[in-house]
Amino acid sequence: MLTETYQAARELQQFRATELAARLGTTPQNINNRLKKLVAAGAVLKQRVTDLERGGKEFGYALLPAFRS
Repeated sequence: MLTETYQAARELQQFRATELAARLGTTPQNINNRLKKLVAAGAVLKQRVTDLERGGKEFGYALLPAFRS
């Protein structure tokens, strides 16, 4: 599962958990748990993003340059 998540992250390069969840056919909560592991491993960067339309706390993710193909 983590490998599949990482592969999809590599394809997207920059994304939100909801986008990755939709791509993999799972819930944002499930993806967030997987992304925590990728962030801890240093493969993915987590950044807070501002979305005036949605409001609330939201994060964007990006594959770190050393891991890009």
